[in-house]
Amino acid sequence: SHTSPSTLSFPHAYPGPWSLILEIEAHRGLISVIGLAAILGRSKFTVYRMANRKEIPSLIVGGSRCFEPAALAAHYRKKYPASAAAANRITNMAA
Repeated sequence: SHTSPSTLSFPHAYPGPWSLILEIEAHRGLISVIGLAAILGRSKFTVYRMANRKEIPSLIVGGSRCFEPAALAAHYRKKYPASAAAANRITNMAA
């Protein structure tokens, strides 16, 4: 099982729908398909399907599908504004 350090931070400390946005924003560097599958709690096949259907923003680098954290976070902030507001409140409390 693949677990990156970022998959252990926010969701456990702040359970809730906003944790997806915080988790993605906390990630440094590009996110792999397997990494995003772990964050979303989906299979890698579902992540590939979502990317191929352009349901989530993605890049292809050297033939491999990957995800830019800022673009993903912006996508989920737009798609789930209430969760984005909650993520902002948590971020401000932590600052």
